[in-house]
Amino acid sequence: MSQTLTRPHRRWLLPLLGPALLVTPTIADAELVFCNKSPFPMDVAVAYVPKDAPGTSTSGHLPTKVEGWWKFVPGECAQVLSIDAGAHWVSWYAENRKAGRYLTGPEPRFCVSDKNFEEQQRVGTPCRSGYRQVQFKRDETRARKHTFTLN
Repeated sequence: MSQTLTRPHRRWLLPLLGPALLVTPTIADAELVFCNKSPFPMDVAVAYVPKDAPGTSTSGHLPTKVEGWWKFVPGECAQVLSIDAGAHWVSWYAENRKAGRYLTGPEPRFCVSDKNFEEQQRVGTPCRSGYRQVQFKRDETRARKHTFTLN
């Protein structure tokens, strides 16, 4: 059974939104979970954008929501977002800078901060001050609930 991780700047919202979350049908049916199967603590950042409706294309012009950081100890599994994973392009990046361990993919590139962050970005846009560009790993699924494994 997974737990839901909240980043520190969101914890104050839970008491306010708790009742609303219970009546929203997609919350229980959709989730994005990470499991850290590596021997290292890992910090995870996630980027996601809705997929185009069938038969349409935005040509990648929608901004992507990029958020970080969720911290995972070895062996920990937890839900990070309540989104329909199958209806979004989901990319992720994980790191343990002290151990020199980076889990990345060939694309896309987004900007991350060393502090918790949440913002809209476009792929390949230059990073603003205090951010650095890293390569995320895109994993595609059609499932509403999806678990990513950090190895």
